[in-house]
Amino acid sequence: MFQTPNEEATWLACAIDCEGHIVISRNGNFIGLEVTVSNTDFDFIKTFANLTNAHINADPPTKLSKKVIYRARLRNRKDIEKVLSRALPYMIVKREKAKEMLEFVRTHPFNRSEFMKKLSKKYPRDAQGRFTSF
Repeated sequence: MFQTPNEEATWLACAIDCEGHIVISRNGNFIGLEVTVSNTDFDFIKTFANLTNAHINADPPTKLSKKVIYRARLRNRKDIEKVLSRALPYMIVKREKAKEMLEFVRTHPFNRSEFMKKLSKKYPRDAQGRFTSF
């Protein structure tokens, strides 16, 4: 489909700029990162997912939307960093949000296992690996 890596990166940038969103959310101690592209054309979403390792979900038709809406979601920090780094030079609309996300990923390298190690130091565990006190 794509002749060069630059064409692929340009396509990714257009998909995210036009049909996607970039979100950093916080819920207590949990910080969620997400890059999502939504569209009613399954082939479009499948192409995005194949290029990015994203997961595809489908929302059924509603009164407002008569078609199935497909969503390709990236939540893995490494995948998000890889995709946004490739697409950033070609992004226009969501360029600043992509820069903000990349900066966050690079300055907050925690993943779940690192968070659990940090949490284990704060709250000791018993012999079975359960937290002993809160």
